[in-house]
Amino acid sequence: IKALIAELEEEVFVLDIEAAKVNNGAIKGFDVIQTEDSTLEVKVPKSQGLNRLFSELSEQGITVLSLRNKINRLEELFLRLTQDQA
Repeated sequence: IKALIAELEEEVFVLDIEAAKVNNGAIKGFDVIQTEDSTLEVKVPKSQGLNRLFSELSEQGITVLSLRNKINRLEELFLRLTQDQA
């Protein structure tokens, strides 16, 4: 399972933040969608890592209250593998 998950090039995380307006493109190197005043969805490429994301958020003055995967990594891998074969 670890070997399969390692094949994922990116993951999408849902971050609960203190209410703040985040401008598109404000977080360099990451695709960010603000779904609510206090919720961000961030696509994190494996090459960037979470440390860099948190550094960028801190520089913007954004406080993260919690973090979770948007979808299960095994589900995401299955979807990608089946889409590639279609």
